[in-house]
Amino acid sequence: IWGNITSNILDIPSVGIITGLGSTFIKKFPIYQIVKNLYKISLKHLKRVIFQNSDDAKFFIEEKIVSSNKVRVILGSGIDLEYFKPSNTSPKTSPVKFGYIGRLLWDKGIKELIEAIRILKGKGYTFEFHILGKPDEGNPKSIPIEQIQKWEREGLISYKGFSKDVRPFLEEIDCFVYPTYYREGVPRAILEAMAMEKAIITTNTPGCKETTIDGVNGYLVPPKNPVLLAKAMEKFLLLPLPQRIKMGKNSRKLAQEKFEVNKIVQQYIEVIEEALRV
Repeated sequence: IWGNITSNILDIPSVGIITGLGSTFIKKFPIYQIVKNLYKISLKHLKRVIFQNSDDAKFFIEEKIVSSNKVRVILGSGIDLEYFKPSNTSPKTSPVKFGYIGRLLWDKGIKELIEAIRILKGKGYTFEFHILGKPDEGNPKSIPIEQIQKWEREGLISYKGFSKDVRPFLEEIDCFVYPTYYREGVPRAILEAMAMEKAIITTNTPGCKETTIDGVNGYLVPPKNPVLLAKAMEKFLLLPLPQRIKMGKNSRKLAQEKFEVNKIVQQYIEVIEEALRV
């Protein structure tokens, strides 16, 4: 917002990029109207505005925050498929390992995830659920580390702390679960998991639904629904090993087709060049 306003004051041609709407736009917090008006002011003089999913673009157009002729949609920031690629050296052994990577926020669907794990454990399923990430200090939606440790003591999860390199973690899991209802752009965590040939279970929400074809490289579930989240995880648990592996390979194939970093960067360059001509 402030960068766009500054570029207008200094008469610098500018392209805006909306990478996701965050918490403010989920429940229309009291600050919502202020943020909406600031967006409207900051985007008014831009040549082009890029959104990372079509739902966010549609929302901004319908709310009259930005005019439709300025809008372009580019799916995320891309993923480096040479950096994120499976080594195929780790053997697939029992039990099935699910995993989550991200900030430890309630809005990311962690509460529903824990409930889904309880449901499956109650049915007698044997599996592991690993979590990599840390609380977001200062964020009112952050989950206290004491709560994470409590779930670990209950045997529901295995908490792996924080790491700057997620690849070893992704190598060890079979399926990446991301039950967010936060307004994402296109979650980078999902793209990294896709590139590493992992099946995906995520919510049918803006940004997430672009990453997963239900039944092909994973499953889409409604947000805030632990029962259906558990059912999707149960489906994966019941798949024969070759089908689980195929889902992971389909994830990487989809990443190659839609999210490969050079293809995405080229789209950004084309929009910038287009804006400079206007």
